[in-house]
Amino acid sequence: MNRPLRSKTRKNKLPARNRRVLKFSQVKGKTLEEVEFSTGHGSNSISLLFRDKTALHFNIEPGFTLFSEYADWKTGDMEPIREWKPVRSWLFRES
Repeated sequence: MNRPLRSKTRKNKLPARNRRVLKFSQVKGKTLEEVEFSTGHGSNSISLLFRDKTALHFNIEPGFTLFSEYADWKTGDMEPIREWKPVRSWLFRES
């Protein structure tokens, strides 16, 4: 029985002309120990902490909403595992 080929493209992927992709080859193959997301007045960041005591930090300017999800892509299609509530920067939070 022939099975149809499944596309491995992600559903929310924007066309190449509308996005910018940065790859961080320095962390390829490293074992991830922990991920931290921090938001406060004027300081928003994501830190990837590795077992070898190195870290990759992403500092984010104000005015964003962070949507987080954890998914399984083993089959080639996204299978959601967990989704978190959106996190809004201080600029967009309601009082």
